Amino acid sequence: MSETKNLSLTRLQLLGLLKLGDSLIPGYGPLPAFSQTIPHKRIERATLGLDPRAKTDLLFLATLALAIPRPLLALAVPMMNLISKKTLIRLKGFYFTVYFSNDGQESNPSLDPAKIIGYQPKVS
Repeated sequence: MSETKNLSLTRLQLLGLLKLGDSLIPGYGPLPAFSQTIPHKRIERATLGLDPRAKTDLLFLATLALAIPRPLLALAVPMMNLISKKTLIRLKGFYFTVYFSNDGQESNPSLDPAKIIGYQPKVS
């Protein structure tokens, strides 16, 4: 089985993904930071839906994020727009989808961003 299809992320990959997520979604007002709300299994499931190239790129960025101090990372992520707008849009799309999705297994429902903003979808 190839690495891109592996169900589990390493501890360092997970820490890098969380740090990168916090640089994109640091928390505003009542909304929590990315790492405060996301169960680790949800990140793993989300990476399964990525094509192999996108997953490799994301994990590479997560690895870089571990080596970069947080203040510098907060400046570097928006600067990606200068290099590749498409990459930044995909990165934000991945993180905001994971952030606002809820599989009903949240450890702390009071930190669910969708509920905080009043979004409660009903399926009939």
